[in-house]
Amino acid sequence: MPLKDSWMSRRRHFSQSMSHTQLHTLIFVTFMCLFVRCCTSGATPLDYKYSVFMDGGSTSTKLRIYKWQTPSLRDDIPHFTQISVSRYTPGISEYSDNLTAIASYIRPMILESMELVPKDLHKITPIYFMATAGMNTSVGVLEMGGGSTQIVFVPKTPIYANKFITHIGSTYYHTYAHSYLNFGQAYLIERVQDHLLQQSGTNDSVLDPCRLRGDNATVSDENGRSVIMIGNGNAESCREILEDFLNKQPPSDCSPKPCSIGTTYQSPLGDTIFYAVSAFVYPTNQINSTDADERLNMDLMIKNTKTYCEMTIDEAVEVTGATPKYASNNCISGVFIPLLLKNAYGFPQNTTSIYMKKTINNKSPG
Repeated sequence: MPLKDSWMSRRRHFSQSMSHTQLHTLIFVTFMCLFVRCCTSGATPLDYKYSVFMDGGSTSTKLRIYKWQTPSLRDDIPHFTQISVSRYTPGISEYSDNLTAIASYIRPMILESMELVPKDLHKITPIYFMATAGMNTSVGVLEMGGGSTQIVFVPKTPIYANKFITHIGSTYYHTYAHSYLNFGQAYLIERVQDHLLQQSGTNDSVLDPCRLRGDNATVSDENGRSVIMIGNGNAESCREILEDFLNKQPPSDCSPKPCSIGTTYQSPLGDTIFYAVSAFVYPTNQINSTDADERLNMDLMIKNTKTYCEMTIDEAVEVTGATPKYASNNCISGVFIPLLLKNAYGFPQNTTSIYMKKTINNKSPG
């Protein structure tokens, strides 16, 4: 049999022994193998893409350069190769007071990148400067509303059992946060009234040391009995009532340590700067307890609150500009805020780390 006839006979036998599906699959796989080999063999530097990352840390900036090849198939994941990593000191935060020097600081990183990335790709190669500790300063927040008060901050020390991790963007923050229900301004007033109702016995009136003189109110107990709360304006007596609410536990009853209100765990404050907002701000400003930088002076607040609470409601309105409806709130808040900050949260009385903020970057934080 001639060679040509023999080959045709074998081809015919091969085709007959395969289904159409199998034959199409074989043709497709053969084509893809040739296609991938054609597209990936002999890749040159210009067949790759590059990216430059400057990772700005607190003590140094790491320069990382990556390259990858665009995959032949759209759904494939490209394989990234780190071709260089270098470390430049100090951290960029060292230049916060000398911004003009940042160009000289970054220049060696740019030059190194230009050497490692092919010249023809310079104009399309992105450069990313990414920073957390190197450029961003985290601040804690103290917030108080009508029903509750909150504290949140990033501790400087390891946090208990990693229970407070927050994920923002591509960064994980070990954030401590806690909200205390019934410790807001409105609830404190109600709790003081409930306490005084219990102390009133069968009397139809009781002195309220957390209320300004001349500011009286009628409240009812759970049985419908009406009792008149007579404003008596005594900061020390008010403090004794509020201090009991905080229920500070002895160290032997606190586990894990340290504790804030009751047995609630709280990370150490460290040297974190805090912004106090909402109901922290208004009474503090009304009784002039901050410096020119809006920083709280706790000693001054304790002193001025004592004087404020001794005023009549008419005097308080005239001197501070407070509205009659809320004038007494400044007395109870002026007593409670230092107690909360010092006895519960653990701020020293001479702290300079708390700023009273109505706005942050010209925006209301509420």
